[in-house]
Amino acid sequence: MKLTATIALNVTFFVVVFILLPMVKFDVYRLMIDRHFIIYHTLAPIIAIITFVFFERYDYSYKKGMLLGSIFSVLYAIVISIVVLAKVVTPPYPFVDYYNYEWWISVIGVLIVSLLIAFTIWLVIFTNKKAQKKA
Repeated sequence: MKLTATIALNVTFFVVVFILLPMVKFDVYRLMIDRHFIIYHTLAPIIAIITFVFFERYDYSYKKGMLLGSIFSVLYAIVISIVVLAKVVTPPYPFVDYYNYEWWISVIGVLIVSLLIAFTIWLVIFTNKKAQKKA
């Protein structure tokens, strides 16, 4: 469960850094420090990665656990796509704004987020393995 939370929080962090910040002309204060964003977009992901890397022992032979780490991000993507397509909510990101952008923007957005998830899984696992070897 800790792996899942760490991956989900850090995917949020990377989406903010690589997708949302460029959209707001790199207004770091607005997206990473102001109000509750300092918790959700900055501190929680950083604390999650530090605590997982240095305080968790993870059995890497359990490969299903590594894949399950991204399940909540995938579920979020499915749910947000459904409610955007049903016009229940305003799209939170340009790559899920299916009515106002070309289809290829959605494809590129999904690919970028998929790469961010893969990078996050690799980062968490690689740094945790290194920390376990030192201990």
